[in-house]
Amino acid sequence: MTGCVVITPWWNHPEYVRGWVEALERGPLRDGDRALIVDNGSAVPPRVKHPKVLTMRLDGNYGFSPACNLGFRWARQQVPDGMVVFLNNDVRAAGKGWLDSIREHVVDGTLVGAELRETKDPIDGHHHPYLDGWCVAGTVRDFVRLDRGLGPWDQEYREPAYWADNDLSFRALMLGMQIRQVPVPLVHLVNGTARALRVEQVASENRERFVGVVREAVGARRTDGEATGAGGAGVG
Repeated sequence: MTGCVVITPWWNHPEYVRGWVEALERGPLRDGDRALIVDNGSAVPPRVKHPKVLTMRLDGNYGFSPACNLGFRWARQQVPDGMVVFLNNDVRAAGKGWLDSIREHVVDGTLVGAELRETKDPIDGHHHPYLDGWCVAGTVRDFVRLDRGLGPWDQEYREPAYWADNDLSFRALMLGMQIRQVPVPLVHLVNGTARALRVEQVASENRERFVGVVREAVGARRTDGEATGAGGAGVG
């Protein structure tokens, strides 16, 4: 595997810059690695002076999923045989080597992340596992398999894109991939970037979209005479 790009969507919160840069340095970024900030038109743009960090400045707030997808389209040109890490800006390093741990576990056919969860409320009797979207990694080849035209993240989910990470993991499982939690010494400031937004209605609408995605996929499998649902196979 050749090279890694860490993609971080950003909107406001300049106070997170220092902790985010320190996390990268303790990753660490190695030869051939780089990090890309996709800035969603922050009122105060993140100012990072680091030889391995680039910034893509957008003209407005397009949201989490579009920023991830724009970053991915750039990354796949830079490291076509490498890996991509989608990482929130509201993180802190609790130790060294978190990126090395991810690098050790990423192989074709497996998405990895810092936190493996499952849907709190069942959907038609099933709890669906997913990698929390604040830290998700995989090979460029696998994210190309998950590309929906604009990128691997489904931009039909309203922003802030709650349930888009559920969707990403579900589609990976439906393609026969595995999803796996790996030990990483990172701390996530939960909902640090969304706390000022009114998210309850958006989260509810996005859940309904995800329910529709699941039912459509499971229905198609039933029609094809295949297994009915992701089940838990492919979860590590």
